[in-house]
Amino acid sequence: MTQGGLRAVVDPLLIWIGWFGLVLQLAGCAGRLPSTSNQATAPTAKGTATGERSRFFSRVEVRSSEALSDYNFIGQELSDWGPRLMRALDESLGRESLPRTIVVQLTMHPSREASVELSASPALPQELALRIGQAFAQSRPPQTKLVDFTLRVIAKVGAGSPEGESACLPKLLSPHEQRLASLRAASLGERVRLLQKWSQQEVMPVLSTVMKAAEPDFTGVRSTGELLAGERSLGPVAESLDKSPLYWRGLLEMSPGNPLLVSSRLFVYVARGELDLARLYLKPIYYFSKTDNLAHDFLEQLRDYLIVFYESLDARIRVGVELHEQARFDDAITLYDGILLEYPCSALARYERWFAKNMRELRPGSSSSRVALRRAEQADDSFDEWEQTRTEVFRCNPMFEIDAVSRGEQRRQQMLRRLALRSLWKERRIEGEDYLRYADIALDLGEYGLAAHLYFLIGTGLSAKEYGDRKVLAHFLFSVEQLGVTTLKELFKGDHVRDFAEIQKQSASRLRGDGKEVGRPGV
Repeated sequence: MTQGGLRAVVDPLLIWIGWFGLVLQLAGCAGRLPSTSNQATAPTAKGTATGERSRFFSRVEVRSSEALSDYNFIGQELSDWGPRLMRALDESLGRESLPRTIVVQLTMHPSREASVELSASPALPQELALRIGQAFAQSRPPQTKLVDFTLRVIAKVGAGSPEGESACLPKLLSPHEQRLASLRAASLGERVRLLQKWSQQEVMPVLSTVMKAAEPDFTGVRSTGELLAGERSLGPVAESLDKSPLYWRGLLEMSPGNPLLVSSRLFVYVARGELDLARLYLKPIYYFSKTDNLAHDFLEQLRDYLIVFYESLDARIRVGVELHEQARFDDAITLYDGILLEYPCSALARYERWFAKNMRELRPGSSSSRVALRRAEQADDSFDEWEQTRTEVFRCNPMFEIDAVSRGEQRRQQMLRRLALRSLWKERRIEGEDYLRYADIALDLGEYGLAAHLYFLIGTGLSAKEYGDRKVLAHFLFSVEQLGVTTLKELFKGDHVRDFAEIQKQSASRLRGDGKEVGRPGV
């Protein structure tokens, strides 16, 4: 559908119903992305060649995202494998009589044969384990198209293990559990690389493939998928999305609650090792996401990984803070240098390093303390190094709470807006309202990309009652306009000049106030 065609549908009706609901429902955008109805259905118990139920099959568990099967297999390959799977179980266990529970974890790969892991109670004799493994290999599990896909088959001989399924050994970990275990055992730098590899090799190929499979009318979604599939370095791709009219159109083409397109941006940050930025976007995207889609499954995994990552990182930074408070500034700086060597994108470590270095220079008896005192009336000059540090801190996390030095009226005003971030998400009952305040702060700080995404998520995820008479659509369009995308507003009816002027007036009003130097953010 052309942009003109979209506008022809939208304009006459914006007077009557909600803005994004209209675009998505009446412009033909809701619910028409590729289906996640499990075209490739997992095998069932009634899958033998004769149509009879397997003697030993108990159930099958999908250990990867179930929605992934739609895109990971050719046609009915997975469900067609069902009869062969049941036959494999019957043939391998046909002579067994000892009550036993057996777990077979099968992982299918894109470029090699499936791998099999076994767990059982009582333990499997070597000959039986070999027979089960061979039978499953002979069942010819299908290869995947994109990424690994794991199933877990539970079989029982007789009534199964007297101790129950939980007694099966060894414990078999799902791919997600395996990655969590690897992250917990890895160093900080290795964790960054593990997450980069996961995003580059497993998440991004899937997201881009799903977007490219959208219906032809969805030009925004399809073009973003093409961009992400063709961009291997992922260098400036996130920034280029901000300036792409097709990307913002793609957001309008998505069904409410499906974070497929916006998640692709988040995983670009993960692929680049910019985890502070990834965490910044994860919170609102996850909050407004529904649970019945592929992107949400990836977001849940990322949430768990980032918890492990930041628990360790924050613990190390707290050690540095303790060293700082003991006036052991050299030790604190050395610790922060070690962190930044492994993870250069830590905004908090960069800030704390500057803070410790500045305090070291100003402590009594230091070689430069007398110089610093003589220049007390020129405080700005004594913080020249902050300007360079500030650039790096805000590159890592543009919503960092602290701007250590206020130079000029605008900077002082923005510093107070950053401090307002500390008051958010204190009460669950006003969580939606806090997201609106968060979007306003991002807009006031000139972080228009984040602001646009927040207003979009609010407009599609909250009811009009929750944001009152606030013109969320106008705020979304204003933020996109500030990024240089001037055509999106043409899809919507309204006096955009008037609305944009009012938004600028409101922002200026929020920014008014006195700023002052502040201390350390919370760790």
